[in-house]
Amino acid sequence: MTLLSIIGFQLIVLFYNEENVRISYYSFVIALILMPVSRLVLGKASTFLMRIIGSLYLLVIAAFLIRGVTALLSSTDSISFYTPGLYQLISLLSIYLLTNLGNLGFVLLMKEKADHELIRLASYDDLTGTLNRRTFTEKANKYLTDYSKKGQPLSYLLFDIDNFKTINDTYGHHVGDQVLQDLTTRIKLHLGKEDLFVRYGGDEFGILIPGKDETDSNQMAEQIIQTLNGAISRSLPMTYTISLGVLTVFPNQYTQLETLYTTCDEALYNAKSNGRNGVFRGQIDVHNAVS
Repeated sequence: MTLLSIIGFQLIVLFYNEENVRISYYSFVIALILMPVSRLVLGKASTFLMRIIGSLYLLVIAAFLIRGVTALLSSTDSISFYTPGLYQLISLLSIYLLTNLGNLGFVLLMKEKADHELIRLASYDDLTGTLNRRTFTEKANKYLTDYSKKGQPLSYLLFDIDNFKTINDTYGHHVGDQVLQDLTTRIKLHLGKEDLFVRYGGDEFGILIPGKDETDSNQMAEQIIQTLNGAISRSLPMTYTISLGVLTVFPNQYTQLETLYTTCDEALYNAKSNGRNGVFRGQIDVHNAVS
């Protein structure tokens, strides 16, 4: 766009070298080049700082559009930067302020982006994009407290990949990583915004589903099993399955996440003992939950 703008300006100089036309042309071109910055204001993921910086540049765009129209409709002297007067003073002061504010704004945006990246790296598993254990534990404990007050159920799913060690030994760890990524991508399609998806380590994962009873969690578990059962991926040389333990509780003030994990881990073990590629529901004992 910049190259075409330069070529267009040279054509104006060659064939219609009027100052007001030149001023109007480059004013419109600069406004057009800056137009993508409107995404800072209109983007759904825009932060408060991004909206401020975007609004600042929208004012600059509006100013150049007004200047371009003014250049076509008025005399050259009234809109030239090189003619001493009030317009020149206001224009140069505005350029100075906008340049400094713009530079400061982009430094702050870079810092904000770096801070978000650090938070992401501290909260999510780098390979699969799922929550790491520490962040999951913090969020899950808050869910246990909130849903204990609401008197509503929580369901917990724990699963791992059947014969994952054999996959790594046969095809290599690179393929094993691809399996983990394929697994999480497929499962995320079944999760809601409030669901917590964690990678504990290796091929062991957990999902905490707020507000879901036994029927709902059974249905989700079966959907996940069916989604992965024999699913063929172009990036993988083989298919894979998972075994899954599922548990539903109505938490109270004494319910511990570790108790849910232990109980669901036993259910997962039973699912594997039953031949793998299946679901086993665990039942938590009230006395164990209140410990």
